[in-house]
Amino acid sequence: MRGLTHVEGCGEHWVEWAEEAVGFVRWWRKKHDAAVGSTAREQLVREARSKFGSLYRDYAREAGLAGGENR
Repeated sequence: MRGLTHVEGCGEHWVEWAEEAVGFVRWWRKKHDAAVGSTAREQLVREARSKFGSLYRDYAREAGLAGGENR
């Protein structure tokens, strides 16, 4: 995250953004591990690939982060 010098605010916010990214991965991995059967896990992967914005919104909502209020 710190290396994203072309992204405004990265120099100040990279630690915060990296923590959110790790939190998202842990949240998604927990959902993946809890899915029963390969079909359910494959569905989660398809959802992550095709509806990433909605998936991140759901994470942000559960984690109380900005962006979670969007519906």
